Amino acid sequence: MVADRILLSEAVFTGNTLEPFAGGVAIAGNRVLAAGSKDEVMALAGPDTLVEDYGARLIAPGFNDSHLHFASAAALNDPDFCVNLMGCTSERECAERVRAFCEAHPHNEWVYGVGWDTAMWEQHETPSRESLDCFAPEQPICLSSFDHHAAWVNGAALAKAGITAETPQPEGGEIVRDASGRPTGLLLGQPASTQVSDLALLVKGLKGSILRLLDVFRGLGITAVGDMFPRDLSNDDIYDTYRQIEDEGDLSCRITFFPSLLEIPEALEMKTSFASDRLRVGGVKQVLDGVVEAQTAFMLEPYEGTDHRGETNLPPAQFKELVRAADAAGLAVRVHCIGDAAARLALDAHEEAQRANGRKELHHCLEHIETIVDEDIERMAALGVGASVQPLHATFGSSTGFYDVCIGADRASRCWRFRTVRDAGVPLGLSTDFPAAPMVEPLQVLYAAVARCMPDGEPAEGFHREYALALGEALQCMTQGSAWVESFDHELGTLEPGKLADLVVIDRNLFALDSLHDIVEASVVLTVVGGETVFER
Repeated sequence: MVADRILLSEAVFTGNTLEPFAGGVAIAGNRVLAAGSKDEVMALAGPDTLVEDYGARLIAPGFNDSHLHFASAAALNDPDFCVNLMGCTSERECAERVRAFCEAHPHNEWVYGVGWDTAMWEQHETPSRESLDCFAPEQPICLSSFDHHAAWVNGAALAKAGITAETPQPEGGEIVRDASGRPTGLLLGQPASTQVSDLALLVKGLKGSILRLLDVFRGLGITAVGDMFPRDLSNDDIYDTYRQIEDEGDLSCRITFFPSLLEIPEALEMKTSFASDRLRVGGVKQVLDGVVEAQTAFMLEPYEGTDHRGETNLPPAQFKELVRAADAAGLAVRVHCIGDAAARLALDAHEEAQRANGRKELHHCLEHIETIVDEDIERMAALGVGASVQPLHATFGSSTGFYDVCIGADRASRCWRFRTVRDAGVPLGLSTDFPAAPMVEPLQVLYAAVARCMPDGEPAEGFHREYALALGEALQCMTQGSAWVESFDHELGTLEPGKLADLVVIDRNLFALDSLHDIVEASVVLTVVGGETVFER
């Protein structure tokens, strides 16, 4: 077969090994024809073959962000829909941004914002409804925290949601109240926060926002994503929007959906109706616990200075039965488990499912596993359960000091152990959880994975760099590993014959840099999806 296109470079990283080699990639149609030496791929050239020589610039598989929230990210990056609170250093600064947004958008039925983080506030205040009610007594406001596990709302939003002093506390969450029992406007844990945010996010007409985000992704070299809870905007027509974009030829990123574990029949129906190489279903997802910062992650030992260990968002027996049912139906299950007790419960569920159903070739996966203990890492490997982790969570989370406060310095020193997980033989994918993480740039993810530093290079020694990955390992985890956790590695993740021709060219050889921090200075110069150029600089 003759190649339609051949890309040459002194540095080709296929993902099958951990080092690049001099050679090239040959493409025929939408698939890789060959990857090898220059002589091997040039032997496939014909008179009409396009040959491109990128010199010392790195050719690699397309980046795959295997855990994000696509529609939410699209909406939240639309400046006419959402006010961005990232970078604010006080409750007052957040409120001033929201006030300005309200004045510019007086006809918005809801005002929605995202990104506040009390760990970044100078005085670590607790936000309250009063700072919003003073300028918006009637326009409902819902402000999600940076990780979407808490909401700060005003009185009008509480009224819209029907939350009063008499409203019972939701299982796995907390409606914070003052001494008189009156809700303060702070909702902790998703079982509480989503009572308001689900109303605020009843968004229609997201097509334009999605197209804008796709354009951003092309420039970043993101060719595939795993979309957790695709309908988390409570938007029933979101799937039709995706399909329309695909039909019009504008879907430049492959999207693998992971609907809720509570929607097994719907997920099975979707698996049939979305079965292209651009829109597909990879399994289901469940949020089993909360986050360490809010002390809602489910822990084996109590939080510092308390007798509280957090709790699960579903009764354990119900969760285990749902995992067994999904496994029996052939659906891979991805479980958010930040606490070590949540990780143990998830593995118990998978172990019981294997006993009941027999071991299947399903790519079950635990998400985040920030505090998992050694024996359960070993169980993951034994059970064939993969891990999906977020290096930016590790660096930003470590920088706040909140983990030391919440779980003590000893436990905090053993968080985000990517090296330990990989060395145990657990399939490992890297992602961002965007927009729950403040950025989506793959090169920032790579840098965080190998240096364990913030984007500015601090701290110079990294946050527990003993748990860092080597560059080849991190790049493999962002490509082949991410495809594995999406149950898509038979088609994606490596540059080898027969796989879809999704690749990026980076403006330098990342394996020949003087400093790890030079990774964040690099940029994508070419993005190819299915053999076609979708971005070129």
